[in-house]
Amino acid sequence: MALNRDDFVVVNDYTTEPQYSFISPGMLCYNFTVEEYARKNFGYNLEEAKRLLDEAGWKMAPDGVRKKEGVVLSFVLDVPNDNPRLRKIAPVIQEQLSKIGIKVELREYEQHYIREKVWRKDFEAALNVFAWLDPDGDMAYWLHSGRAANSTYINPEVDKLFDAGMGTFDLRERTKIYSRLQMILLDDLPVIPLQYPKQYVAVNKNVEGVKFVLHTSPYIYLNDVKVRKG
Repeated sequence: MALNRDDFVVVNDYTTEPQYSFISPGMLCYNFTVEEYARKNFGYNLEEAKRLLDEAGWKMAPDGVRKKEGVVLSFVLDVPNDNPRLRKIAPVIQEQLSKIGIKVELREYEQHYIREKVWRKDFEAALNVFAWLDPDGDMAYWLHSGRAANSTYINPEVDKLFDAGMGTFDLRERTKIYSRLQMILLDDLPVIPLQYPKQYVAVNKNVEGVKFVLHTSPYIYLNDVKVRKG
């Protein structure tokens, strides 16, 4: 609630969009209703964020950082120095969380090393990028307890829903399954969705028949390409 995702869009020169649920519009099984629920219930609300911390016993100290029973409310955020879109939002996150009394230390590493740290469970918090067209891709890889990259998150109901989604071929039924799964993830928040990137593709006006399939980046099919004269 302390994170204003609209600010992430600005620092990324409007090449990203805010994301609140776990499945973005470019993915299979996207559900606008789930996205709106997440935005309304977990979107930017600075005063509510402060209230929840007060309620949990984290009191603001004179230095502007919250403490509870002598413990400082702080964490280290690992930032990929080779991902410009994530690197740009890191200081924004740091500044926004400071407004509610959370101290964030930024440490930069290469992205592959951060993923290794996550696999080893040797991190406090990390910015990472996940690319999946189908929810059974990276999403399941990171959030299903039986997959290799799971970062200590275990929820048997989530595992069952991932398995059910993988075994269902009807898109409407799969969307229902993954919508239920997202509602559980929004309660547990093992990861926090922040943004998704826009992809830009330029094609000369004299070129026809170019087809694209979007995944982590656009795949271009040239089978039916024709070039008009002039």
